[in-house]
Amino acid sequence: MSTAAVVHCSEHMLLVRVDNDSVVDVLCGRLHGWVVSQQARRLQVPDTRLRLGSEEQ
Repeated sequence: MSTAAVVHCSEHMLLVRVDNDSVVDVLCGRLHGWVVSQQARRLQVPDTRLRLGSEEQ
């Protein structure tokens, strides 16, 4: 049995932690009018900030 727990609740958003990805599909079917999505994976991006005194030019 999969479970879901509300992690954060605000006026316009619910943050829910689920045990299984299939629970997301169930929530999509039950929460009419809500946008349900999975958390995006974070991507590593290069650090492009300029640094003062850096020898790289």
